Amino acid sequence: MRRRGKRLLAVRATVVAALFAAGFVLSDTVLAAGSFLEPMPIADVDPCATSPDLCGPIVIPTVPIDPCPLDSSLCSPLPPIAIDPCELEPSLCEPAPVPVDPCLLEWGYCSPPEPIPIPDPCPLLDPASTGFGFEICPPPEPCPVADAGASLYPIVICPPPPPPPPPCPVLDSTSLIGSIVDWCPPEQFFLGVAVTGAGHVTSGDAKIDCPGDCFEAYPTDPVATVTLTASAEPGWEFAGWSVACSGTSPTCAVTMGGHRFVAAAFRAVLLPPAEHLRLVVAPGGHGTIASDPPGIECGSPGSAPERRTAGSGPRCVADFERGDLVTLTATPRPGWRFGGWLGEICFGEALTCSFEIQGPTLVKAHFEPEGRDADYIEWHCLDHRPEMHRLTSVRATLRLVSTPACRAARAASEDPFAAVDHVMTYLFALADLEGLQGFTTLNFAMIDAGRTPYLLPVVQRGIYSFNGMVAAPRIRIGADVLPWWPARGAYVLVEQGEAAATDLTEVPGVAGVWWATGIPMDPPYGSGAGNAGLQITYCYLDTDPVEAAKGLRPVLEKRWAGTRVVPLLAAPFHTIVPYEWDRHLP
Repeated sequence: MRRRGKRLLAVRATVVAALFAAGFVLSDTVLAAGSFLEPMPIADVDPCATSPDLCGPIVIPTVPIDPCPLDSSLCSPLPPIAIDPCELEPSLCEPAPVPVDPCLLEWGYCSPPEPIPIPDPCPLLDPASTGFGFEICPPPEPCPVADAGASLYPIVICPPPPPPPPPCPVLDSTSLIGSIVDWCPPEQFFLGVAVTGAGHVTSGDAKIDCPGDCFEAYPTDPVATVTLTASAEPGWEFAGWSVACSGTSPTCAVTMGGHRFVAAAFRAVLLPPAEHLRLVVAPGGHGTIASDPPGIECGSPGSAPERRTAGSGPRCVADFERGDLVTLTATPRPGWRFGGWLGEICFGEALTCSFEIQGPTLVKAHFEPEGRDADYIEWHCLDHRPEMHRLTSVRATLRLVSTPACRAARAASEDPFAAVDHVMTYLFALADLEGLQGFTTLNFAMIDAGRTPYLLPVVQRGIYSFNGMVAAPRIRIGADVLPWWPARGAYVLVEQGEAAATDLTEVPGVAGVWWATGIPMDPPYGSGAGNAGLQITYCYLDTDPVEAAKGLRPVLEKRWAGTRVVPLLAAPFHTIVPYEWDRHLP
């Protein structure tokens, strides 16, 4: 019974001088301006505290006169006589100073104060009352009364009410408008901000956040310094400050030595017209490739892409703007699986691929039928694999395949390496890793030519550098030519950590061993599971791989118990029998 969803482990190796360095691939199995000022408080000033002689009680001397001995007619009851206190003390009834609004003198400095009431003339007594008394009212306290024994008609006299505090500033009494002779010291200064355009201004003390909170008061002592910062909204830019700030720097420091006003202006940014760039998706096999944002909905057997109107069929061509982030998602049809992305923009076997549009882009993808391992092996051995030998850097290749019996004989099989059913190894003789570019170029050329009908999901594709090799004493060849020796199979180890494998040649059926350490690389040379800190070992076998696995298990268990090496995969594999493509299958 064949397993579906096969996996491939491919290896690429390089050789420096007499030593081979290998690279291996585990595959098949990847963001109103205006002047202002709050009404200034009128200081509560007690004039009596400044000139006490102005506010003491005014005493008008009274002379007790008995008019009866002089003229008896004067003693008959008389109607009340209204006495005008202004004749006794004219200063009591002088017109109060006319209040002058300082805002008329300096517009914008303060709002008009409340009108100052002019005291009414002293009220006369009720004509119906008797006596000669009069009263200045309303007295803040009971008015003193003259001695009743000293006068027939006692006079009640009250001091005038204190005048209200003058507005700020105090004016010269010789003129209605007058000249400014004094100013009331303010207790705080105000800062106002206005914004035009799409942006906002904030203060370093977090009191100003305009639009919204555009006014704030600051004490006069000590003088505050406020730092304002202008921030533009998307699509706008800061144009500059005016009034108390200037320039185009986004920050401005305002010294609050007086009332201050700041205006900030923002202007729209004129963006260049959008540049449309074309994305082409070319899938092979049966499956669908869709894009996010929408535009691509492509799914048909591999053919030349063509532009179609929406709803008329597959859409494999779409235009995007430069800088757009596009995500492509592959969905295989029933009976097919996703083989992977082909190219440099998208690479690997993950169902999704995300990239930024920076120019015209071509993305290729491949879907393949499930359960066709024999067809895959035949194509690779008769087409792709021999073509790679055009490269002088490719010295040897080795293809391995697992079977159910091989899987059962594994001594270690940890995820993700448990899924490996195929191993493909390329051995390179390279002075440096730049020589791998030729392999990639040829590989893509075959894809472009339509000569890559199958791809298997990759477990790991990586570059390894060989550290050592050894041949069993019982064979005649040297260890350096083991890759050209006709082996019946290979036992492959993938381990975390490093350890020599010279003792493995003592196991019957093991003709020689090569081992190498991983070199982490970016796609297209490295994909799938990482190989940092890993060691891969090939045991070349001259006996049945399953039988050799039985003898290797106790030796390997001892190796893992006595070292810090951690096994991830320890599995036997068959080599391919030419033209018997279905002889050994997973």
